[in-house]
Amino acid sequence: MRIALLIILSFCFSPAQAVFNIKQVAQGIYVHQGLIELPDVHNHDAIANIGFIVGKSCVAVIDSGGSPEQGRLLKKTVEKITSVPICYVINTHVHSDHIFGNRAFNNINNIKYIGHEKLSRAMSARGPFYIACSEEQVAVKLTEKDIIPPTIAVKNNYKLDLGGRVLILKAHPTAHTDNDLSVFDKKTNTMWLSDLLFIGHLPVLDGSLQGWLQEIRKLEKRQFDVVIPGHGPIVRD
Repeated sequence: MRIALLIILSFCFSPAQAVFNIKQVAQGIYVHQGLIELPDVHNHDAIANIGFIVGKSCVAVIDSGGSPEQGRLLKKTVEKITSVPICYVINTHVHSDHIFGNRAFNNINNIKYIGHEKLSRAMSARGPFYIACSEEQVAVKLTEKDIIPPTIAVKNNYKLDLGGRVLILKAHPTAHTDNDLSVFDKKTNTMWLSDLLFIGHLPVLDGSLQGWLQEIRKLEKRQFDVVIPGHGPIVRD
């Protein structure tokens, strides 16, 4: 069993999350575990597991957080840990706690955003509601500029080469949402399932219960060394 390296980077964020914790859960894979809470004005929607994977030539961020400020903290964390440039931001699905840090990465030259082929449509449909409710529900002011759709849309499977490290991105059928994307790292046999898996947190359903159960049954037949849920602790072996 791998020993996780815990790296604590102290950035001022909010009273609910004064320290932005990053844990190396496998070689080159870093996860910030979100609060196991429902979104509110105290946690500012910083409740999802987010992080990044480092290759020899590129870093891929996986989910950017629930606010532009959390995205900035994540970007600073990447830059503190590695000099490898950020090339990709992967959004695993449309929910607000996973996508609203995207804007923090917009100033990176040639940055590419990746998502399920249905993510762009879902962002267009949900975006106005998220923006209208953001101040009241999570005390974060959002604008249309915070809705950043994918520049690369995944229809089935997509291989992403970070340099000596290939990620397999899979667009799932309707399950947790109709735009779920998982990320598999072949190098460490790590599966980043995001909200296809909840641990210690009441699951949220926004797609199909039957579809979700079918996807979980398929995934249960496979063997992984590390599994990263969208909410809750990391699973090993």
